[in-house]
Amino acid sequence: MKVRIVVAVTLVALVSFAAGAVAAARGSNGSAAVGSTDVRAVPSLNIGSARAAAVVDGGGTFIRQKGFSRVTHPGTGQYCLKLRDLSLNASTLVAQVTVEWGSSSGYDLMANWYQDAAECPGSGHWLEILTFDEAAGWDFSDDVSFLVTVP
Repeated sequence: MKVRIVVAVTLVALVSFAAGAVAAARGSNGSAAVGSTDVRAVPSLNIGSARAAAVVDGGGTFIRQKGFSRVTHPGTGQYCLKLRDLSLNASTLVAQVTVEWGSSSGYDLMANWYQDAAECPGSGHWLEILTFDEAAGWDFSDDVSFLVTVP
């Protein structure tokens, strides 16, 4: 019972955070801020004590980020985010991922963290995120924006 409560509270916090991050990324006309793979051009993400966090659009660009140095998009529904702090080893961390619904397209979408980071360049400092669309038979999808957090 306690585990379910903790999971539910964590999910509510992530969804609330994602909604706030997307709202902050939208301009006065409601359009999304331009994302980038170059973190110098990306607005920072205020997420307190989290080591890293990002909102990434389906095209593989940052909308907001903290603690990552770049994002790559090696294939459909596959994203690699490099941790800025190279003293962190991604294979020993836990990442939390959720769909960012405001800039995604579809209704049965999923975003997952893949610990092996098999499609990412190098090793140790990359998080791999995989996105799927159920309507396409749970196939990889570029129509899914996501939020990833490394507590």
